[in-house]
Amino acid sequence: VPVEGGVLEFGTSSGPETATWSEIPACPDMPKDEMKRAFEERKAVYVIFWQRQGDSYVVGADYVTPEHERAMRNRHGTDASYAALSRMFALPADGGGFVARAGRSGKEFVIPDATCCEKLSRQKLAQEFGIGEVHIVPCKDGVFEYGAVRA
Repeated sequence: VPVEGGVLEFGTSSGPETATWSEIPACPDMPKDEMKRAFEERKAVYVIFWQRQGDSYVVGADYVTPEHERAMRNRHGTDASYAALSRMFALPADGGGFVARAGRSGKEFVIPDATCCEKLSRQKLAQEFGIGEVHIVPCKDGVFEYGAVRA
């Protein structure tokens, strides 16, 4: 399937991991300009796309820069990252968290230092992985989050 910047490849499988689809799943519209700004201007080390599923926001996609992955592997001895561990969270869509509020209000939230933000449900993860400034940006098909390491 052709997509901007390349081709999206998909295939079939057999066995217990096989998905049965009546059609190709819809691909969310990602905020490309915001992604570019995140990495080029804000020095982001990760991005997360939060997608609404029922009454919650769940991680639909995430990315961690190779440099940050390597640094975390050296520090923790595993492939764990803030973005990867965020997949364990289902954030209530009607809650008072930043992702839910951005999704409802259409407004961006900037957390200057996630390690000190008690309102962030993943504050402990931010402390563990040294995540500093975080941006939570509403977009067409969900909420886009990115962050940089503490200075």
